[in-house]
Amino acid sequence: MELSVGNLYNQFMSLKAQMDGLKDSIEPQFLQVAVNFEECRKKWLMAGEELVSCKEMLAKAETEKGSLEVKLKHARN
Repeated sequence: MELSVGNLYNQFMSLKAQMDGLKDSIEPQFLQVAVNFEECRKKWLMAGEELVSCKEMLAKAETEKGSLEVKLKHARN
């Protein structure tokens, strides 16, 4: 009985050591993933803001283009 308890204890300690090793190697990687997600979120936010700005510029350019086309049409007539 003592042999099986000792064996079970040794297995438990081995498993605990493996889990501690995994924790130590995974935690920095997890933190890096979290940092990368935050950087990506900021880039998406900036891209969204740039998209809105570009759409506004495009709308203004299209309005100006229409106005110039009307002026050209009047000048031709």
